[in-house]
Amino acid sequence: MKKIIIILISVFTSQLINAQDFISETKKYDIINSIGTKQDEYTTNFDVITTGTEVTKVGTIHISDLETFHDISVQVLPKPNLEGIKEVIKVTTNYIACCGYSDTFYFLVTNDSDFIRLPHIENTFCEETVSEVQYVFPIQKYGKANMILRTEITYDKKIETIKETEVLQSLVWNDAVFDSNEVITSIPSGKEY
Repeated sequence: MKKIIIILISVFTSQLINAQDFISETKKYDIINSIGTKQDEYTTNFDVITTGTEVTKVGTIHISDLETFHDISVQVLPKPNLEGIKEVIKVTTNYIACCGYSDTFYFLVTNDSDFIRLPHIENTFCEETVSEVQYVFPIQKYGKANMILRTEITYDKKIETIKETEVLQSLVWNDAVFDSNEVITSIPSGKEY
């Protein structure tokens, strides 16, 4: 039980530190789900939707392990300083098992209200984990003009402050379309990329 509490604290503290300009309270987007069965295995699909008079589907997030699923959150980064993009939606699903892990999905919202999905990122949080992978946008601390950076953020041992950042990949923004099936995974021990 103590191990699970430590993992929960680590996961949520790192997300609070890392929220860097993402707004947690948003009424612009919501999550709806539909549960179905496939070959006696339960699966859940969450749809990220816009709210208001015209409801639009932003994207679908598939969750296959309901036993370890803990929660889901939606955050928005307004004005990320990318040409033609008015905001970024960040959807994080958290799971708890012997370690905690999360899937983070990013959707760019164009000025024409279209949606571009970036490859999602998986992070694992165990007792000794002091880093996580995330995207950093130009408007954020450590961001660079016209670039989306995939970074590994390393924290101090108490996961209270950012110790260092390492750029793992730079995506030059030119209205690109990204492969939404690509998964970017962080590896908690060692640097095997």
